[in-house]
Amino acid sequence: MLRLYYVILVSLPFVIYYICKVHYMERHGDKFTEEKRYRMARRCISIMMHNGRIRTESHGQELLPAEGGYVMYPNVSTITEMTNLIDASRAYQANATAFNASKSIATSGLNLLNG
Repeated sequence: MLRLYYVILVSLPFVIYYICKVHYMERHGDKFTEEKRYRMARRCISIMMHNGRIRTESHGQELLPAEGGYVMYPNVSTITEMTNLIDASRAYQANATAFNASKSIATSGLNLLNG
């Protein structure tokens, strides 16, 4: 937690500067190209990462799609679906057991009445 406070304290002047700069760039958008705005954002991020001693590593960049391509990911979590399946199976089994128990109790009651 102290590290977070340290990063905020050290980065505060840069944050104020970049907030003012972003506000200026927003008001005068025709003066700044998209490339300049992107460079400014990357610079702000690199300062924050340097102040927080944050290091990122990336692996598997050779598997990224070509320009204009895309990567498809499933919108279903396999682990979640499997646990839901197991839960549903157990609930079904418990309900079937309860139904069979109530059926046997009802049958025993009828046998006693006919008896």
